[in-house]
Amino acid sequence: MRICFVASRFPFPITKGDTLRAYHQIRELSRKHTVHLIAAAETEPSADALAEMRQFCGQIDVVKIGRTRSYATVAALGLGSRLPLQVLYFLSPQLRAAVEGALAREHYDVLQAMTIRVAPAVFGAGNVPVVVDFMDSYAANIATRRELVGPVARRLYDLEFARVARYERDVARRAAGSIVIAELDREAIGGPRLSVIPNGVDTTALNFHAGERDPATLIFTGNMGYQPNVDAVTWFAAECWPALRAAHPELHFMIVGARPAPAVTALGRIAGIEVTGSVESMTPFLHRATVAVCPIRCGSGMQNKVLEAMAAGVPIVSTAFANRSIGTVAGREVQVGSSPAELVAAVSRLLADPELRRRQADAARVYVESELSWSKHAAALEHAYARAIDASGAVALSSAG
Repeated sequence: MRICFVASRFPFPITKGDTLRAYHQIRELSRKHTVHLIAAAETEPSADALAEMRQFCGQIDVVKIGRTRSYATVAALGLGSRLPLQVLYFLSPQLRAAVEGALAREHYDVLQAMTIRVAPAVFGAGNVPVVVDFMDSYAANIATRRELVGPVARRLYDLEFARVARYERDVARRAAGSIVIAELDREAIGGPRLSVIPNGVDTTALNFHAGERDPATLIFTGNMGYQPNVDAVTWFAAECWPALRAAHPELHFMIVGARPAPAVTALGRIAGIEVTGSVESMTPFLHRATVAVCPIRCGSGMQNKVLEAMAAGVPIVSTAFANRSIGTVAGREVQVGSSPAELVAAVSRLLADPELRRRQADAARVYVESELSWSKHAAALEHAYARAIDASGAVALSSAG
């Protein structure tokens, strides 16, 4: 199969959820298929990044999308357009031209659009079935985030929510096939051709660590400029940390991830809390931690931080909100709580019981290996491609008749 893969960010280095998913999709697909990558990029990929992706891609085209031009597009068209602001930001005649040129020069069996951001560049660009990977429903994401902001920001969220909800439904209707990470995202978008394909975990890179760990150490990982992560750690520090620290004076809390927002950086001034900023690899930090916490209260999709902790052998405590799309069983692969008191009790339970930590870590690793491999993800993606190609053929025959 020949696949034209269009992404709104260059897939390497892996810095965000969409680059993680795109990288592993391309890597796995390249084992059996030919992949042509067309990627928008705010900055030119490094030589190392290009070399990494050339292992998997028969051809790579990078389209520069400058921030100044993107912000100008949003400012000029934002009020009058029906397109979501994040789609306007990536609106690029050059990206559209790159896709049209690729489809004119070569035959492709399927065209994958990585998120709705690049949908304007792919629809109608050629006579090729389009499969859109929404990842998650951004409308569902906004709906949860608006509850945690002030009245002015909430009005802006409401405006963007209306645009995104309408646009997601339109994209799902137009695409030959669509995929999302979780069932909740499918319910939010709707449509007859939406497949649920959860993220996988690279269990080679995230090897299971059953050895010694730092005593009484909590960890939270992620992009620390992303608002749901900022909300999670600031809320946890305010509502849960004082009780945990009082009960466990030796407790240490590591917040590990790039681009920490000022509110996150400020947490480093609290006794026992460390904000690392960007690190070369999460794995050594996960191998040090006693317990991972995921106090996420808003957002959508699937929490990769939970999957990574499970793979690395760190027992995890999660909010029910964060656990809802993963499918793990509370008390077996994960401890779950919603209120501060429940989360504090769950963390304390694990800190006090090494055998419970071992059982939960073992069960979580088994779950990851059996249910969340990237090879299993790729097989489901291939099936979605086949359905889209079949659906496109049926539509063409119907139109011809």
